[in-house]
Amino acid sequence: MLRKTLSLLTLGALFFLASCSSNSEKIELPIHAEWSIISMAGYEGELPADHSPTLRMVLANVHGNAGCNEYQGRFTMLNNTLKFNASEFAVTRKMCPPVVMEVEDVFLQNMTMVNSWQINSDNELILSNDVGNEVLRFEYIREIEPEEKK
Repeated sequence: MLRKTLSLLTLGALFFLASCSSNSEKIELPIHAEWSIISMAGYEGELPADHSPTLRMVLANVHGNAGCNEYQGRFTMLNNTLKFNASEFAVTRKMCPPVVMEVEDVFLQNMTMVNSWQINSDNELILSNDVGNEVLRFEYIREIEPEEKK
């Protein structure tokens, strides 16, 4: 009886560990993925849950939601250097409540300052300026499927 119970516990533990390992895969590159903002330099308030900026990087294109409006543009990346051509972003022109517009303004301004990237052990994408100060931090949402990369 003890042997059977021990075998069942061992088997259960193996299934549990196998299911955990598939969800904790280390993200190596920021491209071909969708990210959601965690924090932004220059914004101390709580980010509105339904208006949080997002980031999607596919090939040399970037797009997402800046808080209120959709944006799209281009980026260049070489090793850990990352530059967004944020001054040339196409941005829709909707109006939202003032707090949402403030989030959007800070987000788009910070995008112009990005100079480098890193992904930490929690799979958070950290974008920093030219002196190494963090300006944007994102959480990984999902991989962008091949059919979405067109």
